[in-house]
Amino acid sequence: ISVVLGSYGSVYSLAGGDIFKEIGIPAIAATNKNPILTKTNDYYFRAAAVEAYQGSSVAYFVHDYFKNHSATVFMRENDDYASSMAELFESTLKEISGSEDCVVTIRYPEGTEDFTQYFNMIGLAGNHSVFFPSDAASGDKVIRAAYDQGYTDIAWIGTSRWDGIETVTDGS
Repeated sequence: ISVVLGSYGSVYSLAGGDIFKEIGIPAIAATNKNPILTKTNDYYFRAAAVEAYQGSSVAYFVHDYFKNHSATVFMRENDDYASSMAELFESTLKEISGSEDCVVTIRYPEGTEDFTQYFNMIGLAGNHSVFFPSDAASGDKVIRAAYDQGYTDIAWIGTSRWDGIETVTDGS
């Protein structure tokens, strides 16, 4: 064997990676987006971009499309997925806006059902662009609640995990 192609999942790639590293065979993960895979193994390579890069792309979108030089990050506490994206979002927006105070981060605890206090905090921050790196179910739930409470002028921006969320325009 001169090279390994795979595996599909991060867990399998990480487990197999130690073996490939030990015997010196390079491996290429076609769909794996976990940055740990290549950070810890000089013999493993990824063909897919790391999901966290979405944070940087969203910062450019907020800055260039919405013409906003500030934004709010809304995320669940202790969420590694959201944290990695939020870090890149914040550092990129700071760089392109030239402001160190351009991002307000608001975290909510897992299991939160009533987001009223968090919507008030978002309103007080005064940013009309809110980056919300979450899964589709959480995104749908929070956006509908915000809309129902009258927060209709916020541009909620998600990630690739939001595939399937329908636009809320009529309260439905």
